Amino acid sequence: MGSWCKKPNLARYQPSGLDSLRSDGSRKRMENNNNTTAETTAVVEESTGCTIFCAKLKGIKNTSPANILSSRAVFSSPTSSIIATGTDIVNLNIKFPNNYTKKSTKIKGIPAPIQIDECIGETIIDSKLTREIQSIAYSRGGTGSSLDTLAVIDNKGNISVFDNTVNGDTGISTLNFRYSITSDNKSEPGWCGVSVNHTSPNIIASCSFYDKQVRIYDNGKLVSSYSLANHPTQIAYLHKDDSHLLAVSEQNQLNIIDTKTKEIIQKFIPTTSNIYSLETSTNGLVAVGGEGRTIHVYESKRWANVGNWSGCLKYEITGINFSDKLKGVCYVSGMDSEILAGDYDGSSGSDHFAGIRVDSRWLGITKLNGHESLFGFTSSGGLYWVHDADKLYAGKKIITKLTGSKHQKENINNNGDQSTNSSGTNSPKHINKKSKQQ
Repeated sequence: MGSWCKKPNLARYQPSGLDSLRSDGSRKRMENNNNTTAETTAVVEESTGCTIFCAKLKGIKNTSPANILSSRAVFSSPTSSIIATGTDIVNLNIKFPNNYTKKSTKIKGIPAPIQIDECIGETIIDSKLTREIQSIAYSRGGTGSSLDTLAVIDNKGNISVFDNTVNGDTGISTLNFRYSITSDNKSEPGWCGVSVNHTSPNIIASCSFYDKQVRIYDNGKLVSSYSLANHPTQIAYLHKDDSHLLAVSEQNQLNIIDTKTKEIIQKFIPTTSNIYSLETSTNGLVAVGGEGRTIHVYESKRWANVGNWSGCLKYEITGINFSDKLKGVCYVSGMDSEILAGDYDGSSGSDHFAGIRVDSRWLGITKLNGHESLFGFTSSGGLYWVHDADKLYAGKKIITKLTGSKHQKENINNNGDQSTNSSGTNSPKHINKKSKQQ
């Protein structure tokens, strides 16, 4: 466990190119012009946007790359986060500083990161797995349970399950090994995904890219399995009343499996390209994104498409998180090491100058349930916490057009195209047909 929080050093994040910093926050620079000395000042402004804290992973020098489908970060509580790399799990306990000054950058609303290396306590935990961890999943409590559950899966489908307890007084998180699951996967090693049921954390689902299987475990015992036609790319349980439903993406297709009837009750083909990211919300939304750089969102009441955000990132989408505070808004991250916030119906467009860029590609990015706070882990060992992430949202782009004697307002996307209704001709293909699993 590392030492606890010291006053963060903000000097390294001051704007460069000037010679000295005055006590009032302004800088002075001596310039030679016609053999005269002139003094100019540049005021360092305080930012009012989100708050970004960052640190460097100390206990592990080299992170493992895993797969483009892998996500290995969890924001487990307001003062703790969990990552996985190689065969290790790292439990991070953070004491965020109370006193700090946010300094503006060239990007409006995006402050310079505040370094908090001395505020992080690292605990490296043996995962009990001998192969590289591909994915981790987390469930907070559950019906009749006060313990949070963490599940990690390696590239052969073997799973380790841990209990996580957070001390109410100190906020310190402690992981305790519960049990392991040995997979019967006979295929070659590759990406594997895992999801913990949000209502019954003893129920865990997994999938394996190469053997095209979905497996359901109850307290470590295999209770059912499903064969898929294509390679699975993500897996996630739905929330609350839909907790018996399991969302599984396979290449460019999204399946909704009813684990009670063991049937696929919905199939969507939102794209012709591979799906890399899948997210479910507490209010019944399911979102997918990936190679096509478009987010597609469905709601579980009518299984209708409620939004498509096209071209939201420059490169492939690898992470989606829904905002709890802002209706219709999600956070998106991808291979370009960026985080953006926008309307998932595409009406806000994509302002890449209003996003956060980090030092290298994300190995996982996640949101703290019930808070507008994000946590991410990068391939260079960078750790990033973004508080008040809703301030990344710039709002809908609205233009006013003079048509005759009336002003007509239209939502436009980043390319200047008028947004269309998601149920129109541009909406994804939708197959609403029950098909029994073989």
